[in-house]
Amino acid sequence: MNNTKNCLFYFTRVAFVILIAFFFSFAVRLGARVLIKFAGASNPIVQAVFFDRPDLSGKEVGTGVKVNFAEMYPFGESYEEIKQRALAVNPNVENVQNAEAAEKVENIQVAENAGNIIAENVQKKQKESKIFAKINKIDEKCDKFTGKIAGIRNKLETWLSENIVCRYFFLEKANYGEKITKWNLSADLYNPVVKLNNGYFSLLQKRLDTFELRKSIVRFADFLQSEDIPFIYVQAPYKISPLDTVYSGVRDFSNQNSDDVLNYLQQNGIKTFDLRQKLIEENKNFPEMFYVTDHHWKAETGLWATKKIAEEINRQTALFIDAEIYNPDKFDYKVYKNALLGSYGKKLTVAKTPADDFTLITPKQNYDIHFEAYDKENQLANNDGDFIAMIDVPTLESKQLYFSSPYHAYGYGSCNNFVTNYSANNNYRVLLIGDSFSNVFAPFLALGIKNLDRLDLRYFNGSVETFVKQAEKYDLCIVMYNPDQYAQTPGFVSHEELFDFR
Repeated sequence: MNNTKNCLFYFTRVAFVILIAFFFSFAVRLGARVLIKFAGASNPIVQAVFFDRPDLSGKEVGTGVKVNFAEMYPFGESYEEIKQRALAVNPNVENVQNAEAAEKVENIQVAENAGNIIAENVQKKQKESKIFAKINKIDEKCDKFTGKIAGIRNKLETWLSENIVCRYFFLEKANYGEKITKWNLSADLYNPVVKLNNGYFSLLQKRLDTFELRKSIVRFADFLQSEDIPFIYVQAPYKISPLDTVYSGVRDFSNQNSDDVLNYLQQNGIKTFDLRQKLIEENKNFPEMFYVTDHHWKAETGLWATKKIAEEINRQTALFIDAEIYNPDKFDYKVYKNALLGSYGKKLTVAKTPADDFTLITPKQNYDIHFEAYDKENQLANNDGDFIAMIDVPTLESKQLYFSSPYHAYGYGSCNNFVTNYSANNNYRVLLIGDSFSNVFAPFLALGIKNLDRLDLRYFNGSVETFVKQAEKYDLCIVMYNPDQYAQTPGFVSHEELFDFR
């Protein structure tokens, strides 16, 4: 009995010490992360703290040039707010493209008719509008507050998970154990990756209410129309085909959510292009267009999509892009074996799946390119040269499967790009807004146009409308998202949301 008590005594003490050590490591790592953020570089102490995180311990942030998009492109009244105020004065203003001018006209008319019954009705409507506006502002403040709380909680949970000491060492060993014992320790709530029938891994998307994000896209299209900028919404595919009978519409609703978005946009007169249909027309195998261990499409698929989108731009707009430059035979291909362990693979670890091969695709033709890349605080690159100027070579050649991905070498990953192609045979200016699927799309698209500006709104905290107004006039705006993003219904809380186009 005494031996049992002694064992229990020492066991609880050891467990307590380990728990304290883990909490202490979190505190130390938090301080080191803050140091990296504000110093923009690491030092020997930081490298010691993050001995198991090569992605952080030796990282320097960009070129040292700081940016503040929120100050460069400040928020004012959005186009939608101006238009709604004008509509409160005169409902017929809906037929006028320039809402600001319409509002001025209506203000003059109201002044001329002051004192008559029309003016009284206008004033009544304005009072009602003010009341509703106050109610809406209260609702918005409540939504923003709850959104911030939820955001803080999610960031905290993610941060704690990512900063466990030797996280992938323990996770990998646990997965090896699970593979041997077949105990299925990784429950779906923790690790909801499924293996499709053809051996590819994926997540399954829930049925979503996409109404808010659909409205946001329509409002942005309305704004672009007021600026006389053509607009196309491109639907990127998901790993699961609309023709799939095992998952689509049964356990996965990525295609149904996409259909809701496209149908709504088309009903509102917005030009769309559905890459899923092109894949079906060409009898492509959907999963094979993606990496086995990742949710992203392959670089080869990005090149294929670029040609299809260029052809669609030529069909739906007055622009003409030479789509022949995107033919596969005009590029060289360098394969990096077992180089990419994607978002699903990092959860499963190499205990359960080998890494994917990755292909660097470069044009055989020489190009004269100036390329800049920015996250929301720093300039990541300011390069001149050939196509390789748009490639983050250290990320491409990194062999850290758990902490890096060569996919994010294209275009320097998910960030904001500004490309000038001096070799282009046109003077087109195109604005591309998209998610990480644009990583292996934007650099290829840039080969066919003079100027390409690419925004990832998660890393652009300024006003998109102000950005568009301040830029030299665009010949076209493209928005492209994959169905995985439709779960991110805009809360309009942080101005760092994919569908917040204000």
